[in-house]
Amino acid sequence: KRLSVGSDEWLAAMAAEEAAKDTPVAAAGEKPVHSISLRQWLRLAGIWLCCTLAAGLLPGQAVFASLFADAGVYGQTCKKEDVPCDSQVAMLNMMLGIGMMLSIGLQIPNGILFDLYGGRTVGTMGSSLVVLGLLLETVAIFSAVSGTDQSTNWLVPFAAVITDFGSMLNSYCFFSLIWHYPGSTTMILSLSTATYQVSALLPLALQALMDCTGLHLGWAMLAFALCVLASIPAIWLLTPTQQDYLDQAQEVLGIPLPKPKVSFDICDKLKKGYAAVRMDLRD
Repeated sequence: KRLSVGSDEWLAAMAAEEAAKDTPVAAAGEKPVHSISLRQWLRLAGIWLCCTLAAGLLPGQAVFASLFADAGVYGQTCKKEDVPCDSQVAMLNMMLGIGMMLSIGLQIPNGILFDLYGGRTVGTMGSSLVVLGLLLETVAIFSAVSGTDQSTNWLVPFAAVITDFGSMLNSYCFFSLIWHYPGSTTMILSLSTATYQVSALLPLALQALMDCTGLHLGWAMLAFALCVLASIPAIWLLTPTQQDYLDQAQEVLGIPLPKPKVSFDICDKLKKGYAAVRMDLRD
């Protein structure tokens, strides 16, 4: 079949295949061609910890809903029942669920932002949004504790959207490490996914902090937000820039990757996609 679009990607794939053929294979007992140094392991561990910390509310949503209910958020839904009650927990789950769905819908531009600005920028932006969302949730919790929940409970789904969108954007910084760890692509992708599972333990850690110190959830959430804020400089220092990503890709592949255009060109991309589909059907 003839190629009219995606020729750059095809050429890059062919060059990578030829480079793989020419790459010497280490003999038994020798050091692997692409070994990972201790410094690289530490760098990877640092980014993984920062991404796990900035995972937002989504992984531990069920536990967070219970903690919010205990703090009195949406307590007015209980009417004659004692706080927390079933209707309150149901309302919290619905509000956090709405925030989750909206944040997943907003995930579409994440890949475009990564292509345009690189892993360091999107990782820093994502962590900053997580901090903002956690601070807004903290305001809602302090308001509930003080008895003025009705004036601020609307912040819960709004802050959940910001927090979860920021956490998803932050996780894209892992993709900037693909070419820095050649031969370990699956490990990088697995670690990126693992941040989601491990971060489900964060609300349990907040509960343990509250039990040990006697503080209410508002202070624990504030401490959580400050920890994520402290991780932002680490994300900035450890994550490769877009130019680092492109340079490393060229070193591994032997040819440069095409630099993304600083424009979306959505109509042009749709036209090319339509032309490719028509050509495929005709062939």
